[in-house]
Amino acid sequence: MNIKVVTAPTLSFVSLADAKTFLRMGDITVDDTLIQDCIDDAQDYVEHDTGRTLLSTQYTYSIDTMEIIIELPRYPVQDVTKVEQLQNDGTYVVLNEAQWWLSDVEGGYVTPQLYWPVVSYTHIVNDVLRLTFDAGHTSISDIPGALRRAALYKMADFYTQRTSIPTIDGRYPRGMKPQDYDLAYSDAVQSFRRINV
Repeated sequence: MNIKVVTAPTLSFVSLADAKTFLRMGDITVDDTLIQDCIDDAQDYVEHDTGRTLLSTQYTYSIDTMEIIIELPRYPVQDVTKVEQLQNDGTYVVLNEAQWWLSDVEGGYVTPQLYWPVVSYTHIVNDVLRLTFDAGHTSISDIPGALRRAALYKMADFYTQRTSIPTIDGRYPRGMKPQDYDLAYSDAVQSFRRINV
């Protein structure tokens, strides 16, 4: 299995100004680049932890076997734009949309209409099926509030963990010590983690 980002989101889950407000940074600009990096890292962290893509992203997902039910690794799924099957000569053929369907948009399951076309491979192959799909929320306001807060807590955690020294005036941002952010994050993100049964 292999997943790659084709088109990354053009926005972050929170603006730099809102992140600085959350951190109670005021007009201090010396850490703006660091805070933006923490925003990006927090977004990646939450997405990998939950399987939920925060903002619209296009992916390709390759699998090594012809599964009857393919669970896409990122959700909520907006659309599956292409399903391709590896041929013996190493090229991919785009399967007609009548040959497969997206059975659950929120969870993201792709299944064949009856069965996947049969290819008799003459050697061991990887990436037999390659799916291109769009996942994520279309706007920041569509992201569930608890998930957005979880990402803010993780951003604050990354920012405060950059050093063991509190801010200039001896206080931690928002009055929380670094370990408090991790607990707040865990509580906020718990219901969004994908559980495989």
